Amino acid sequence: MALGALATATWMGCSREKDRWINRTYHQTTARFNPLYNGQVAYDQALTELRETNRDDFTQLISVDDWGRAKLNSPAYQKAKRAVEKANKAIREHSMVFKGKQANPAVFDAYLLMGRAQIIMGLDAPASEALNTVARLSGRAEQQLEAELERTELLARQGNASLAEPLLYELDRKGVPKKWGYWVQRIRGRMAISEQDWPAAAEAMTKASQLAPKADLRARYAFLAAQLYEKASEPDRARTLYEACLKAQPRDYAMLLEAQLRRSLNGGGVSPKKRYQELHDLLREPKNADFADRIYFSLGELATQWDEPDRAYGYYQQSFAAGRAERPMVYGLAYARHGALALERRAYGRAQVDFDSAAIVLPATYSGRDGYQRKAKGLSVLVEALERAELGDSLVRLSRKSEVDVRRQFEEYVAALKKADEAEAERERRLAQLAELRSAGAELDAAAPTAGGAAGGGWAVYAPALRAKGAATFRQKFGERPNVDNWRLRSKSSEWTQQTAAKNRTEKEAGDGSSDPEENAGRDSAATEAAKTEEPAGRYDVSGYLAKIPRTPEDRTRTQQEACVAWSDVAAAYRDGMQDPAEAVEAYRRALRSCPDHPEAPRWLYATYRLHVGLSETLQAEAALKELLERYPNSEPAQIVRKGSTESKVPQEPAASPEFRALHDAVKRRDWKEAVRIHQASAWSESERAPAALLHALAVGGQQGKTAYADALRAVSATFPNTPQAAAAQTYLVALSTVAAPEPAVNPDNLKLFTPAPQAPHQVILLFPTGFDANAVRNALARIHSTNYPEKPLGVRTLPWNENLELICVDGFANAAEALTYRDAMRQNADLRKLLPAERTTFWPVTVANFSHLYRSKDDAAYRLFVQRQYGLP
Repeated sequence: MALGALATATWMGCSREKDRWINRTYHQTTARFNPLYNGQVAYDQALTELRETNRDDFTQLISVDDWGRAKLNSPAYQKAKRAVEKANKAIREHSMVFKGKQANPAVFDAYLLMGRAQIIMGLDAPASEALNTVARLSGRAEQQLEAELERTELLARQGNASLAEPLLYELDRKGVPKKWGYWVQRIRGRMAISEQDWPAAAEAMTKASQLAPKADLRARYAFLAAQLYEKASEPDRARTLYEACLKAQPRDYAMLLEAQLRRSLNGGGVSPKKRYQELHDLLREPKNADFADRIYFSLGELATQWDEPDRAYGYYQQSFAAGRAERPMVYGLAYARHGALALERRAYGRAQVDFDSAAIVLPATYSGRDGYQRKAKGLSVLVEALERAELGDSLVRLSRKSEVDVRRQFEEYVAALKKADEAEAERERRLAQLAELRSAGAELDAAAPTAGGAAGGGWAVYAPALRAKGAATFRQKFGERPNVDNWRLRSKSSEWTQQTAAKNRTEKEAGDGSSDPEENAGRDSAATEAAKTEEPAGRYDVSGYLAKIPRTPEDRTRTQQEACVAWSDVAAAYRDGMQDPAEAVEAYRRALRSCPDHPEAPRWLYATYRLHVGLSETLQAEAALKELLERYPNSEPAQIVRKGSTESKVPQEPAASPEFRALHDAVKRRDWKEAVRIHQASAWSESERAPAALLHALAVGGQQGKTAYADALRAVSATFPNTPQAAAAQTYLVALSTVAAPEPAVNPDNLKLFTPAPQAPHQVILLFPTGFDANAVRNALARIHSTNYPEKPLGVRTLPWNENLELICVDGFANAAEALTYRDAMRQNADLRKLLPAERTTFWPVTVANFSHLYRSKDDAAYRLFVQRQYGLP
């Protein structure tokens, strides 16, 4: 009876309906040490899992947080969800509201926990609501401030700086405790990053690093500040911050190594020799074996900075040779950088492989991946055409020599080839023998008895675990070595050395041949090209090589004409795929020199004329036009130039299909949508594919505008080279580039922001379409500056603009006159014209103040009008 009365009194005394001390104490204690405790444990576990699984991508700005949002139904997500459930239980079962005020302070702790857990889950709206509840109703001023900081940072994390800024200003006005000073700076850094104000963001993150209470946070914020200083083109300050990161000892070794690498890349006044030495020291450390790809990539970047392309080429090759799947950006960019250098060396086959590999390895989210795919595709066409053209020319040159000389040449080549193959086979056999010896030795070691008795644990020198550990350490430091004594390898090593030297000698002899330079000119290419076409079984067949050489005049003429057609294909690949009109002109000229009477020669000469016009080479264009009219006066291209018409002498084409007639009619009546639909829904015959593609390009231009029209015309030229439609597309492109665009409607408020200041320091900005390699353009500009402007310190930085355009800014000009002179020179620079589409790239002079307004507003239409009025530029 007494126990029942006591239980009833306790139950009634703990009611949430009555405002008594015992009630408040009970519910506060129960909430804190039951649901809230379990919820906090679940939240901490979720945060720990997210930190452990977080992998920073150092090829771009690292995130401010060392954790990422939890994926749906992942273990971290489930733990965060449990934290929300426990917080909700604490609120539901222990809330005590009297006269509109919460009497249980643990409820606000539950709301704060709920908001933080929901942020981890990606539920920003309910998280903001929970934090807002604490900020409005909590009776503790410090807890209100904490909730306001969390809510402000949530807005900054979303990139909503316009809403976060007034909240942060109000918090500063009220006063923030010193212990949270790093938090305020962190929020400022987030807001500046979202607005791409790199200097302000770097300053804020530097202060956050100095004020952070924990070493790992200091290291992370210092690393991010250094990256931001890199973007702001302040390498000296970036190096200082990377050193601060190293001093704080990051928790993740990958970040520590990356800070060491970037410190060397941002040497500033440090000599290049010392910076190379810093990186090579890192490379020699055994613990960095798994990061060799990243270190070699940094060496390549350093060599590129100092304009040492040969060293950079080797370093990038070593980087992708040591590539790791867990670092796809480094892996892919090493291929891309190597391919760009190979392209400069005109090693087109190597460049094609590199760009193709880069497109495969790089993540699908990387913006430049499509550009590498296009380069690889264009290069594959170019390489195939070059092989055909060079093989044809080689065979024609060999056909002019006597059969005795050619047979002797191929016999020497085959003999050298046999020696090289035998040496390679012997090397493979010896490697297999050594592998067997190592395997047998490992089996003997594993099966050997333990010396010293079971109690003694065996002698240390024979202990399998210690021996395996020592062997692993040796391999990590020195690589794989034969598991036999040196005295047994001495004679074999010398034999291998002799065989390697003999192999190099025979290969050299196969390429050199006689001492006559004219004879050597046709020797190596013909033998090499013939070997490429043979199966392994026929590599030693001299008769097979000789059979490929044309001996009759008819065969020689046919081979020469096939080579000329191949050279025209090379020219088309240069023109359409590589955007290199100068090389295209040279290829067309080679075809014209070898086959002036070829039926397609007038078209080649006409294409040469159009290329000279596109390059603004007036004298060369006039000479090509005169040659066309004098040498081929009755040809179709000559009639096109005279704007005349004659009856076509080509066989009549088959009647057009109903689908093609429907497409033609839709384009004629300017029904662009219907024309695009017909083209996509129809299967075109071989004879109608090219005309239908050209009509489709016209429809795309009418429906989507000038930019899409130009892209569609380029696609026609690339897909159907050496066709009338490709020539027409090139003509339309040239005409399109000369059409002045109508003055766009501009925002007058944004236009008022720009002020003329011709004597103020200036910059030149380049705006070009997304997909072109911004890094390659930046490197090209750096090379141009080191050659043409060695005495002028010009800075180059890349900045994002929007989803359609990328921006490169060049600063260091004293006034508008210097900027305009530089602009005119860069627009005509041949290296830049290879990397950027001339008709879609904008070069604008801009003052520092105007650039700030332009970058914030992104109103390029308003600034275009300002440039036209103030600088007199089109």
